[in-house]
Amino acid sequence: DMVEAGGVGASAVQQGHTLATLQNILESLEGARDPDDLDVEHARQELAVAHIKAGEYHTALLLLDAVLNVCVRVTGRQHLRVASALNDIAIAHQNLGDLEIALKCFTQSLEIRRIVSAPKVLIAASHANIATIHFKKGEVETALVSLSRAYKTTRLSLSDTDPASIAICKDLGCAYLACGDTERALFHLRQALRVEIRVFGAMSTDVASTLNNVGLALMQRGDHADAIVRLQQALDMRLNLLGEHDPQVALTVKSIGAAYLTARNPRRALKYFKKALSIEREAFAASP
Repeated sequence: DMVEAGGVGASAVQQGHTLATLQNILESLEGARDPDDLDVEHARQELAVAHIKAGEYHTALLLLDAVLNVCVRVTGRQHLRVASALNDIAIAHQNLGDLEIALKCFTQSLEIRRIVSAPKVLIAASHANIATIHFKKGEVETALVSLSRAYKTTRLSLSDTDPASIAICKDLGCAYLACGDTERALFHLRQALRVEIRVFGAMSTDVASTLNNVGLALMQRGDHADAIVRLQQALDMRLNLLGEHDPQVALTVKSIGAAYLTARNPRRALKYFKKALSIEREAFAASP
């Protein structure tokens, strides 16, 4: 696929350069004496993806609608090129908040990928994308079903150190946590944590994020002392990596406060809640 999830943190200058380069490539292909339709549409889709990464979703959709129409005409609807275009259309709509349209397009993309026996990694990505929409709609149990399918598929097709495998394992743990299934949440979060430490080292933002979620799961289970230990590890890591005034630091500080509160230590809890509030105020004041 051209895009699977989220944006890319490139600078405005880099994005502008990328857009200009891809626009020139597209115009060059369109101006050729005998252009290949699919080559042209591939270039158009790459340009659309660059617009998605730049946050220009409406422009991307105009390009992707053209890509979809040509690909359906040239290849027929049951083709990987069509599934890819539908996937990227869904991501643009997801970013615009059009969740029902995004869900419909992700589902259509998945159906085509199944029919044409697409690589399992693409099947897993479709399930994960569908789960994301259900999460955004507050349909946690439905999201859990899609994530479980994504997890099973990645286990068959990818190594446990592949970034997609790690992400799906973490997401599955968070889904179980949201459903109140603490044991399954801890199983998947600890599995992801072991792999992340092996891949990224003991000091990384990914490890800190998973440690934070492990702490939340332990707190949900009632293991307050262990939860505070894990949350403190996450906090120390985030302080070292992100600095004292980062919003992620505030989130972990707030979680530690919640752990002390559930452990019936309101005085310590208040200390952490006040610290989190201070960080959030500073971050808000510094935002443009």
